[in-house]
Amino acid sequence: MLKEEHGQEHVLCTKSETFFEDLKKLTAELGASVFIDCVGGEMTGKTIECLPVGSTTYIYGGLGGSPNLDINPYTFKGR
Repeated sequence: MLKEEHGQEHVLCTKSETFFEDLKKLTAELGASVFIDCVGGEMTGKTIECLPVGSTTYIYGGLGGSPNLDINPYTFKGR
């Protein structure tokens, strides 16, 4: 729907089995280096792992209702 009706070039679905692989590939392809998160929860850490080295993450909310961000500290080692 987003691609066809609204002309969006890049659309990812979090329910896809390849979501994180697709996200990592797309962030590299586009040179995306900023992640803005208002939801929080377990996907935050997994999404951070998909970003290129040197990226910035802004977490400003917890709409997901979970206080756990599930961020692996080893993600930041050497970054």
